[in-house]
Amino acid sequence: MWQVDIGGKLTSDDQYVYLRDMVLDKRSGSQPKGNPHLLTLTGFLDDSWAHRSYWIFGTHCSVSIGCSRRDRNLVSGRLLVFDGSNIYGYGRKTYHWSNQLQDGAYRLFGVRRGEGTAQWAKPVPVRVLAMVLADKVLFVAGLPAEADNGPEGRDENQEALLMAISATDGTELARYRLDSAPVFDGMAAANGRLYLSLKNGQVLCMAGQ
Repeated sequence: MWQVDIGGKLTSDDQYVYLRDMVLDKRSGSQPKGNPHLLTLTGFLDDSWAHRSYWIFGTHCSVSIGCSRRDRNLVSGRLLVFDGSNIYGYGRKTYHWSNQLQDGAYRLFGVRRGEGTAQWAKPVPVRVLAMVLADKVLFVAGLPAEADNGPEGRDENQEALLMAISATDGTELARYRLDSAPVFDGMAAANGRLYLSLKNGQVLCMAGQ
């Protein structure tokens, strides 16, 4: 039986194709074991901010709260991006209870792949709804972060921000006011330009100087 991701999206690396924790060889089909990769329990397109359901960088599904089959070095968060050496995310310090009292407030973090411990972690004044890595700059966008109950109920056109963060140490490089909140995971970078899909129906393109 095939396990279909709600978001309907496959991921891949140079060796395998993945459907959540199912590993597919590009020639011979299903394999018993693959490499650490990006997966999620709910679907990459799910913007509901489901309780205790996160994006995961690892080899199998896990609820990320210390239950069965949890990897010691598993990396998880509301959003994750990565390159060949590091993983960057937006999430809590721990996930046992998945609330601010027990596990800390949301923050941005950088982790070296294979180590599992944060190289840096910084709070940001936005609840991150979109994130992309462009070389050594981490771009994040979202609504104000005062409330800790997800993006529901917020004014989509109030105080939305785009921030540029150093991927090396988490230093803030720049910030910009947006006319609307971004669509969940609605940001991409290509050819020196940053593209944001906004909830007011606009697509914003920004170019570096």
